[in-house]
Amino acid sequence: YTPNIIILNSDLSIKSFIQLITFDGDKNIIELINDTVEEQKEKIQRIQHLNNIYKTSLISNSELHKLIVLENEFSLKTKKKIEKYCHNNGPLTYKLVDISQAQNFTSFDFFTEYIMNAPHPEADQLRLGYLNQLIEVAKYNGNKVEFENCMAMKLKIGEISGLGNMKIVGGFPKDALKYNLEFDNLIEYFEFYVKIIDTINIKKYGELTAKKLISGFDSRKKKLIQEQDSLFNWMFRSRSIEIGDSIVQLDLNETTKKIENDYIKETVSLLNSICWQYAININDREAIKKAINWAEFGLKINNSSYLLDTYAHLLYKTGKKNKAIEIQEQALLKGELENIGKNSLENIKSFLEGMKSK
Repeated sequence: YTPNIIILNSDLSIKSFIQLITFDGDKNIIELINDTVEEQKEKIQRIQHLNNIYKTSLISNSELHKLIVLENEFSLKTKKKIEKYCHNNGPLTYKLVDISQAQNFTSFDFFTEYIMNAPHPEADQLRLGYLNQLIEVAKYNGNKVEFENCMAMKLKIGEISGLGNMKIVGGFPKDALKYNLEFDNLIEYFEFYVKIIDTINIKKYGELTAKKLISGFDSRKKKLIQEQDSLFNWMFRSRSIEIGDSIVQLDLNETTKKIENDYIKETVSLLNSICWQYAININDREAIKKAINWAEFGLKINNSSYLLDTYAHLLYKTGKKNKAIEIQEQALLKGELENIGKNSLENIKSFLEGMKSK
């Protein structure tokens, strides 16, 4: 908790504030407030001056950029000025992209076209950051058209620039990075369609994600271990670190085992999420059979109570009631051992009792 000095306008809207950590020990509070007010007055005068030039249409790109930045500090909408700056082919800056967050741009605005084409030394990272902002807004609003348009542009950046010109650190294999980018995009698609309950695309991206998880399970695990080994050797060449007055020996095998276990848990968790969506949203019998196969793969590597529960739901949905009851009883026992929580256990019990009563 940090107390602030808040300066209000006459209509009680916030004009400015001073955080306690910025206090100058040689000044009293009144002096600090007066300094802040004077600073705000100077900024307002600069805004008025630049706006007068803007009205004459003789404003330079550098002046227009300054005006946009200043108006943004006062939470003023600068969308039209930003668009003018873009049409004038003003230089792309990180500040401009930051300011755009408050202007409600979409992927169909000219500003986005400008972002995607304007030169910049770190253009790919900047564009991906901007598109991720738009994607988050689209996901929040459940805007399918906007989401899909942004994702298409994001994928295009990766194809053209060679995975966004990302640097490979410590000699890590580029195909491993590519796997991550492709896989992250699949998950992002799947999670969005789950949010808006688009069953056609839940099936499409659920299957694509599950297949990639299963087909690449062993090779991906091997790559993760290789990457961990490279990172470990690069960071800790002596295999020891100094903590206080002690020298602690590092165990690569222990670290690798943890990486492997975390990877298995993550894989099973993702498979469970996909299979669960099939259980509650998909009625296509053939699709359910595929989900059963994915669940069975997950159970071979980690028979968690959550996946057992999902597996039972899928079996019951295909008419295999007796086997579903058997699996759900296992899920209940496993859940108690895992201490998954009262609500989760109650849900497992409720479904089990419901199957038995029919």
